[in-house]
Amino acid sequence: MNNKRDKVTATLTTDDVAALLGLSTRRVCELAAAGIIPSIRPKGRRKWVFLRKVVAKYMGLSEDEL
Repeated sequence: MNNKRDKVTATLTTDDVAALLGLSTRRVCELAAAGIIPSIRPKGRRKWVFLRKVVAKYMGLSEDEL
């Protein structure tokens, strides 16, 4: 991850995770808040950030399969 573009592709949005899991974005946020789906919520921000490799592991996939 040497440039900004790599950092962007290393993360997923709530919409991305919802589509991957077949859930609503609201449900993904609820699961993230409960700590069920691993995520980060930067202090002072409203949006959740999901690391691609962590979500892949959560789903039982390799990062390349995601």
